[in-house]
Amino acid sequence: MRFYLTSLFAKDWVQNKLKGNIVFISSTHSKVVRTHPMYSVSKAGIEMFVKESALELAKYGIKVNAVAPGIVVDSENPEPNNLVPLGVNQQPLDIGEVVEFLVSDKARFITGETVVVDGGFSLTHTHYWLRDKRL
Repeated sequence: MRFYLTSLFAKDWVQNKLKGNIVFISSTHSKVVRTHPMYSVSKAGIEMFVKESALELAKYGIKVNAVAPGIVVDSENPEPNNLVPLGVNQQPLDIGEVVEFLVSDKARFITGETVVVDGGFSLTHTHYWLRDKRL
């Protein structure tokens, strides 16, 4: 469905000579193995689609990017999480602010990228497994 909708928007924007931004939501599951293969594969597919689409649509002034969040908790007080280097789970606002940045003029030269927003979790995932003797 994402791919179909993207092609509809892109076709309309190109025909009407409109520039714009498309931002997908991926997941750190595309980068870190967590025993959810179908979900992980779908997120990795989104990230490759972002790259391919960005390359194809750049000449029309259409940028395509993605955000890959980690563990998200919808709470007023972020819960401590010792598996995340920054020490707490992220909140939806953390993701929203990155999306807002990607569609702003401040990101005018960014396309085809996936921004990981996970407090450093994907950097250290294997480290924690080794430390806790799970591997």
